[in-house]
Amino acid sequence: INTHKCLYRLQGHTGWVKSLVTDDNTHQIISGSGDKTIRIWDMNSMTCKMTLAGHVGGITALQCDEASLVSSSVDRTLRHWDRKTGQCLRVLHGHEYFVKTLEFREHALASGGGDENILLWDLRSGKIGRQLAGNPQGVNVLQIVDDNTLLCGGSDGVVRSFALGSGQITRKLNLNNGPITAL
Repeated sequence: INTHKCLYRLQGHTGWVKSLVTDDNTHQIISGSGDKTIRIWDMNSMTCKMTLAGHVGGITALQCDEASLVSSSVDRTLRHWDRKTGQCLRVLHGHEYFVKTLEFREHALASGGGDENILLWDLRSGKIGRQLAGNPQGVNVLQIVDDNTLLCGGSDGVVRSFALGSGQITRKLNLNNGPITAL
């Protein structure tokens, strides 16, 4: 039934909420905020079960799998968290400006933002494996398509496809409709 009424309000953040992911398997909602915290909510009780702190700037993106959570921030870092304990496993430094977007699969992580670059990380070591020239006006969104393809949407209205093995651009799609903010 579509009532157009608010069913629940999750209260706890004291700043804007830019990032939100859900996990139906664990019945969790994970939110990232301008208040520099990440909150893990129980979907059944609609209560906050854990608050993660450590970033010194607002949270810009989140992604999780069964065991891990990765967050990015305007503080130019990414953090790799253990979802069960809330412990920060690693802080990743490498971006010169804010980190706007991230995408990961297993141990491979891609991140991008205001410094125009895409950094490819190994989550096991926390090291940058490769740096790609993502977008001359900033990287807004990333998507790992398969084991060898990464898509990048930028502020210049162009979607770029990268071969992860070589780091080379394999295709460009110029949409001329303004910034690409979703893929």
